[in-house]
Amino acid sequence: MLYGAQRAPAAVWADRDVFDLFDSDRDGLLSADEILLGLGLMAQPVTRSDVEFLIGLTDGDGDGRISRAEFAQLRERAPAPFYGGELVFAGFGSPVIDTGALLDYLRRRGLDFSRAQVTAFLRNVHPQGRAALPCEVYEAFVRAYREA
Repeated sequence: MLYGAQRAPAAVWADRDVFDLFDSDRDGLLSADEILLGLGLMAQPVTRSDVEFLIGLTDGDGDGRISRAEFAQLRERAPAPFYGGELVFAGFGSPVIDTGALLDYLRRRGLDFSRAQVTAFLRNVHPQGRAALPCEVYEAFVRAYREA
């Protein structure tokens, strides 16, 4: 399903929350990879260890993945990685954040994801299902996250 195909970027996520934007495989649970990709796209300074620690604080059933309710608790408990820092589109070194640009950015930060994971994530975030985010779509994504 494509979301917001005919809507302006500022409104494309009105019917989706941050959990849905991070849940790129749409299984109703967030893995450490999905959280890292979401935060990585927003240039948040977190590591896999940080995310695994935060999941451990909230993961009620101990399966290493978190539900929508657990994600809400995680965001309430987590300080700087989820709320701090400026989010700079230019930090990706590309006029459009596509799979290659995001992969390069994540690798520079020591995070290793497959091309397929990054492509699926970008397609889930883009309101028309594309695997690239122009500046205005990226900014709308960041605003949706910050305002949640």
